[in-house]
Amino acid sequence: MKVTEIMFSGLAAKQYAHFFNKENDTAIKIATESKEGISFVTIDFSDTPIDLALSFMYKIGELQEGLRTDKELLLPIGQYPLPPKEDVL
Repeated sequence: MKVTEIMFSGLAAKQYAHFFNKENDTAIKIATESKEGISFVTIDFSDTPIDLALSFMYKIGELQEGLRTDKELLLPIGQYPLPPKEDVL
């Protein structure tokens, strides 16, 4: 299953996906695209169980709202490290 959403920060979505994949042994992939200054994020859940996919979407929504409110583009690096370069699309 793939979902495309408008998000405040595509890079933060990649940070959280990397964190979530490591914590839950999942393979969620994130692709970002900017159109006319708007950040679109495509999330590919592939074979992720629905309960984990829903948990991911709920938390990423919370995190994106916090980033938007605080006008930040990255999650705290200590808690959510950037993924290795080969994982970044």
